[in-house]
Amino acid sequence: MESLPSDPQLVKGRFIKVVRDLFLDELRLRKLRTHELQSIGETDDVGQLQRALQKSLRNCRENSTQVVLALDEVESLVGDANDIERGGRDYVPEILGVIRALVQQNPNFSVIFSGITSAIIERGYLYGRENPLFSWAKQYYI
Repeated sequence: MESLPSDPQLVKGRFIKVVRDLFLDELRLRKLRTHELQSIGETDDVGQLQRALQKSLRNCRENSTQVVLALDEVESLVGDANDIERGGRDYVPEILGVIRALVQQNPNFSVIFSGITSAIIERGYLYGRENPLFSWAKQYYI
């Protein structure tokens, strides 16, 4: 995720594109469903990405395929402690909520976050909204 732009206004769109592209590349290799993901772009919202991923993950489950999304350098998405207090990335709780929902709805889907921030696990609120991963996700120090 280190390739995300430093401008917080551009992060959401780039994140959507990066996740979409990662899924498209891997699902195509395995000849799994990609139709809905193909139409998702940087200007789409997180809900559209969620619906497309849900259909692809369901197809993966039907084909006995486990999916793991590993997101390194999560601080590029979340920002630093000062950012969290100031605001400017109100899309972060929305993205984390979508990820949580997809994990809960799909037993064949897991997500791994890594990076130098623990805010996505330890803070009850991010950017003025409840943190969907707070007291739900598990952290492991390596």
